Amino acid sequence: MAALRYGIVTYKNRRAGVLREAPHGGTRFDYDENFPDTIACALPRAVGGVTTRK
Repeated sequence: MAALRYGIVTYKNRRAGVLREAPHGGTRFDYDENFPDTIACALPRAVGGVTTRK
């Protein structure tokens, strides 16, 4: 199995969270605990992160 990719997301020069490739397709975004804002309506704060499917 290939390694899953991830990226650290920054907003206004602050680390906002991590965007990860999901094991069975799609992506997942998790905000860092200490990040106070929501970046966009497409990335709302949610318990368990935001997951999209292909």
